[in-house]
Amino acid sequence: MSLKAASFFGSLALFGFAIGCDGGEDKTDDSGLDAGGTGTDDTALTSIPDDPVERILALTGDALLGELEYGARCSNCHGVDGTGISAPSLYDVVPPLTDEALVEVILYGTDYGMPDYEGQLTNQSFADLIAYLTSTYGG
Repeated sequence: MSLKAASFFGSLALFGFAIGCDGGEDKTDDSGLDAGGTGTDDTALTSIPDDPVERILALTGDALLGELEYGARCSNCHGVDGTGISAPSLYDVVPPLTDEALVEVILYGTDYGMPDYEGQLTNQSFADLIAYLTSTYGG
């Protein structure tokens, strides 16, 4: 091994020791906090939901951006004013649905003619659209 490589790996080992490398020993209690009581919490690393619906619901939507999405994707069937053209009035459809059910209908579509939009919108665009629909048509 060259002197440069040895120096690099030696520095790396010292760096690991300096930042508290302890050979992998777990120092957390059941709460996820380290046993030293410093309040280190590792839940942020595991708090991203696996389910697409949960990921969308975890975001804060912007109704103004959602209105733009509605105009581009929904108004041809539900009408510019939401009263329906070839699809039902959103004043009838949105209020009885939970946010979760509303996301599922838009994400996966229905057997009654509503197309699915899975893979066509970002999670944030979905959240924006849900914010617009619930603030405009109830929910």
